[in-house]
Amino acid sequence: MEPASTTQPAARAVKEAPNAAGPVTLELYDPTGAFDVPEVHAPRLDTLGGKTICELSNGVWEADRTFSLMREALRKGFPDVRTIPYTEFPIGNDEIDIDDISEIVKRKGCQAVIVGNAG
Repeated sequence: MEPASTTQPAARAVKEAPNAAGPVTLELYDPTGAFDVPEVHAPRLDTLGGKTICELSNGVWEADRTFSLMREALRKGFPDVRTIPYTEFPIGNDEIDIDDISEIVKRKGCQAVIVGNAG
């Protein structure tokens, strides 16, 4: 079989259906699931001193190592900070990505949350 000549007209990509009912209107939705978020983040705390900071871990990368280093750095800068370790909360992306996670951390007295890490 010989290659098609460049002078030949290209085949039509779309053929009209016989007995077509007329124009069709399609309504498409944004697949990214975008929605309005009235407030992206909670207001910033004026200080971490005297606050209770909770840790949530997605369980992806060495949380035992990194959270302990963050706790140590927080205590150096704010000696009266209280931390509640990630081990006292659900661990893993699916476990912390739940509607009532904010209620869980509030019941523990958290005023700030560190969510991590990596991944």
